[in-house]
Amino acid sequence: AENYFEEAKSLYINHYGEAHPIMIDLYYNLGHLWVKKSNFEKAKECYERTFEINKKIYGDLHPNISRSYFALGYLYNYFQKSELALENYKQALEIEKKINNGNDYGIKAGSINYHIGSIHIRTKRYREALKHYKNSLVANLRNYGNLEEEVGGACYHSALSYKATFDLQNAIVMSKYSLDVYH
Repeated sequence: AENYFEEAKSLYINHYGEAHPIMIDLYYNLGHLWVKKSNFEKAKECYERTFEINKKIYGDLHPNISRSYFALGYLYNYFQKSELALENYKQALEIEKKINNGNDYGIKAGSINYHIGSIHIRTKRYREALKHYKNSLVANLRNYGNLEEEVGGACYHSALSYKATFDLQNAIVMSKYSLDVYH
């Protein structure tokens, strides 16, 4: 697959130029491929190139800039670089809030908060995790209703956070809600 992407990249650059919107998705997908092949450096290079093109075309306040920060957060999270992942996810969330007039319950905010929560779980910052899982849950319920998979995931991870902070009553409630969503 990487040969296909590299060939497409060469053709697109020759036809459209390096800073064309079509290059954004190509670099994004190529970065994702390199993540899955566990090649951190190549993935980072692609995601950073995506970020540069997005910034050049769209400026600082655009959904694609949020997506670029999210992709970098995903990269760092995948390779267990928690603090760098957190930094990029928070940048993505800030842009989403600005785009949505201060509202942090936009469609992407649910996913971003979910990923921030997952880092806090991994680093044993359970109260912070719980805050972000709650924000994820609220955003996903507002945008998708009760049946979205991420609603179930946010409930499940909220239950883990409650359990870790010894709030067993809420842990049980969230576990039951998670099971309801998944069944």
